[in-house]
This record gives sequence, C-alpha cells and structure tokens, in this order.
Amino acid sequence: MPNCGVSEKRRERTVEHRREALTVGLVGYTNAGKSTLMRALTGSDVYVADKLFATLDTRTRRWPIPKLGDVLLSDTVGFVRDLPHHLVASFKSTLEEARHADLLLHVVDASHPEAAQQIETVHEVLEEIGVNHDNMILALNKVDAVEDYSVLDVLRVRYENSVAISAAKGTGLDRLTEMVAERLGQGYVEASVETHAGNGRLLAFLAEHAEVRRTSYQDSQVVLQCRLPRRLVPQLLRDEAAKVVLGDGRDAPKGRQRPDDLEEPSAGVGAAARPAGQSEPPVGP
Repeated sequence: MPNCGVSEKRRERTVEHRREALTVGLVGYTNAGKSTLMRALTGSDVYVADKLFATLDTRTRRWPIPKLGDVLLSDTVGFVRDLPHHLVASFKSTLEEARHADLLLHVVDASHPEAAQQIETVHEVLEEIGVNHDNMILALNKVDAVEDYSVLDVLRVRYENSVAISAAKGTGLDRLTEMVAERLGQGYVEASVETHAGNGRLLAFLAEHAEVRRTSYQDSQVVLQCRLPRRLVPQLLRDEAAKVVLGDGRDAPKGRQRPDDLEEPSAGVGAAARPAGQSEPPVGP
C-alpha cells in the first residue's frame, strides 16, 4: 500500500515547481464534465469516465490562451456528497492544486436537478481547506442537456462570474477563454528586456512564460518587448546580463527600440534596470 504521506509531499513539491507559471484549477462535482472540458480546452486526451474518482490523481495540461501564452490547467478529483470518512484526507490532498491556483474554474452540471446545492457544497468545502472561492469563474456545463432554461437563467443571475457552456459540443468555450484571459491578465505587466543574443537561458524563459510582442537586434544585443506575469519580474531582475524596464512600450520610437528610449512608466508601476554583467545567473525554474 503506498505511503500517503510521501505521496502528499511529492504532490506539494510538484505544485511548488509550477508556481512560476499561471495556473488554473478545475473543481467541481464528479460527472460535471471537468475532464471533458480539459480535453476540449487543451486538446489533450484525459481519461473520461462516468464513475466515482475516475480522476483521483491531479492531471495538468498546457492550455494556450491568446495574448497570455501557455497556462497550466489542472484537474482535481470530483466532489461527492457524503464522502466516506476514510477518503476525506486523500480527497482534500488532491485539492492542493486548487489552493495554489491563480484562478479556479468551477464546473457544474447545469442540467442536474441539484445544481444549485452542488455549487454551494463546493464553496463550503473550498472554504474548509482555505481556498477563496471568490477567485473563481463558474462554468455552467451541459447546457445542451438543460430542459428548463429558466433554471439556467436563475443560476446566471445568482452567480455573476458565470458562463454557460457545453464542453462536449464546444458551445461557449470562446467566451470562457476570454473570461479567463481577462481575469489572469490583471496580474500582467509590460516589460522591455535587453540582453546578449547568446543569453539562451533568459530567451528560453521569456519564450515559455511571456508573450513576446516584438524583437529587435543590433550587433550582439537583442531587445524584446513582452508581456509577462508581474510575479516573474524579480526573476528577470536577478539576471545581471539583462537590462529590464517596466512599463508600456507601445509608444516607443521606431528603430533600435532600446529601453532607454521608452517613455517613463506610469505611476505605481515603477522602473527597474540591471546593468550588464559578466555572468548569467539562473532565470528559469
């Protein structure tokens, strides 16, 4: 029998390693359609089954979102009512991803007669493990199976941050993606990064974690205008071989587009720079 303590510690270390990337956690009742939604959003095959704990272990896939880049989408074990006592600890440990996610997608079967009760139950459990369910988008799934649309209207009015979707049919997924991009985009910042063209580690880091909007070269230097999560800025500043200026560079003059030519960043954002150095300290994970 596997050691649960070791398993939970391994899961926590995995979550820790993922914190550099934006993460979205899927939560919801068993059979609400979480696995189907993950497959529809990421294009990855995820085991889909209509049974208790079909997704006992957390699954994570990359979800490419326009203007944001790749986001990590994690599925968690499905909620059930009257969970057997001996499964409570294992159940809550699988929600580690949800606790550290930048945003939660709460998937609910809108065609279920107890949909409203299930929503409240999920909120209560999340509160018990210290998860703020305010940072959440409610995905009212299986709208293609809803018989009484007045019930759906009531749910949408009661829960402001909600969207009607059908993961199986693809209905509403564009709007869902837009809502996720809007919520996650609030934690982003514009940056101009100048470094040596041979600084492969930094360039790879930006390619993976930032939306690189413009790249220009002169001699052995490269300047990238990008958009990245604000929480990753300290990692850029630790690279002594890079010069970083925060702010919106869209009005920068044409040409080389050096950080020195950018307008002063708006108040509250601030500016930061690092002189060029001889070494290339770690930047990536």
